[in-house]
Parts: sequence; C-alpha cells; structure tokens
Amino acid sequence: MPTYRERLSHFKSNLPNDFIEASGSTIFNYHYLDHLELLDNGLIDAILTNGSHIQISRRKIKNLKARLGL
Repeated sequence: MPTYRERLSHFKSNLPNDFIEASGSTIFNYHYLDHLELLDNGLIDAILTNGSHIQISRRKIKNLKARLGL
C-alpha cells in the first residue's frame, strides 16, 4: 500500500471536487457513498458502496450536508 507522508491538506488541495473531508485524517469520494446512518451519539456514519464505514466528525457534518444538498 502506498504511503503519503505530506500533510493531508496538501493532498486534498490537488483532488477534484468529488471528494469530501470526513475528518482530519479521512477524505472520501462521495460518488461511492451508498447511504448515511445516524448513530446513537449524534454522529453520522457514511457507508460506501464497498461496505466501508467512515465516521463523519462533528465539525464536518455541516459541510457534508451542504455538499450533498441536504
């Protein structure tokens, strides 16, 4: 698996607009989003088409909703 040693913000600036930041350490392509699940603690899990679960940080929920038009 390739390793990227730069800050995520440097990598994120080179990505197309199809990517959403889920947390300070996670970015995903929203075209592979299957559905969202609201967790008991008020957080949101993004479930991708490959079955992966990505927890959206509280600070990024507003941005996620805006990008998805919710």
